[in-house]
Amino acid sequence: QDLVLKTDNVRFRKEKYYAASTGKTYLAELPRGYEGQYGPGVRTLVPTLYWGGGMSEPKILEFLGNVDIQISDGEVSNLLIKGQDDFHAEKDAVYEAGLRSSPWQHTDDTLTRVDGQNQHCHVVCNSVYTAYATRPNKDRLTVLDVLRNGRKRIFRLNEEALEYLENVQLSKATRQTLQAWSSDEELDELTFLGWLDTQLPELGKQVRKAIVDAAAVAAYHLEEGFPVVQTLICDDAPQFNWLTKEMLLCWVHEGRPYKKLVPVVRQHREMLDDFLKRFWGYYDQLLEYKKQRSEEHTS
Repeated sequence: QDLVLKTDNVRFRKEKYYAASTGKTYLAELPRGYEGQYGPGVRTLVPTLYWGGGMSEPKILEFLGNVDIQISDGEVSNLLIKGQDDFHAEKDAVYEAGLRSSPWQHTDDTLTRVDGQNQHCHVVCNSVYTAYATRPNKDRLTVLDVLRNGRKRIFRLNEEALEYLENVQLSKATRQTLQAWSSDEELDELTFLGWLDTQLPELGKQVRKAIVDAAAVAAYHLEEGFPVVQTLICDDAPQFNWLTKEMLLCWVHEGRPYKKLVPVVRQHREMLDDFLKRFWGYYDQLLEYKKQRSEEHTS
């Protein structure tokens, strides 16, 4: 087996015709894949090296230069991020299929850098897929945007939204205004925020955020045509509250509070050690059951 790398410079002669009936000149199009300066070979190789091979953009530029492809670092970047609508559509389809595949989803976020600025990489997954989304923030509305795959925000100031706000410190006048305007009507972001500006202009930042979050979550729960997550497995960060009907802690986060305990009495230390052994022993049994279900494991 062998591999041959060589340049292939092509000059196209495009037919041009004049139509007297329309008074216009028509120029033949290039074959598909030959738009711009580079053919389909370069256009497919660059994403393959970057995404499939894990090569950095400078190394891809160096590689192409070594086989006499004249290309700039900016063009390498363009080949990776521009004109990739098909890939974006495929990613959206995979994500939606993953959300539909199960009523529960795992989620978390981690700090990442974008153009020298701190942002947050959000991950949503279950046992059959993993999706990533990088956003500037990690608040409740951002997490909701991720679960809705970046679609336009919608809001409902209905009874469910008002229930979320029962434990929020609101003035009596604010509650009366919200109750008076409560309805099941779905509003777009511009309309809803405009209503808050005119009807409740004196709201504090935190109170306004709570109202916006509550209305957005209530609208999300009534969405049709897009999968709504029923159960979220995550840590106990406050931004995950309200988002789904049920929330579950992962085993690591469930076990952390017990690890923080420092009993003084010897008997208590022994009780804690015994509990943690049984806790993780049960977890190991669940993993074994997941790998190979049987009547024995079930019993």
